[in-house]
Amino acid sequence: MSSVEPQELFAWCDQEPASRYPAVASVLTPFSLSGENGPEWTIVARDLVNKALEPVAVLKRFVDRFSPTSWSGSRVGIMRYNGQLLNAFEEHPDAAVREFVGAEKARFREAINAEIDLEALIFKERDERFE
Repeated sequence: MSSVEPQELFAWCDQEPASRYPAVASVLTPFSLSGENGPEWTIVARDLVNKALEPVAVLKRFVDRFSPTSWSGSRVGIMRYNGQLLNAFEEHPDAAVREFVGAEKARFREAINAEIDLEALIFKERDERFE
């Protein structure tokens, strides 16, 4: 996807926006981990949300990728780090986006708390085996 010019990408999406914007969101790299204060949305990802007829559908595809399926270190740390991305859309002009972001932030906090409990249990069991 990185070799496709944004103008071409959006022109293609605009031909069938209801299906193509979310489809592109499924394969596009939505954020960069190089930000000094955490992850940052790519310009194309932001534009994809802002130009979509259904921006929530696009955001859902992006949010699905916030929780890593493989990682090293603490999964909680990665989830917290990636969850910061939602802050960028807290004041979006579309009320549905703002509502989605609020609900996702709450759901993400619950998922992080569950992961904290799981990590504590795993580390406790591991530590007890070595005593």
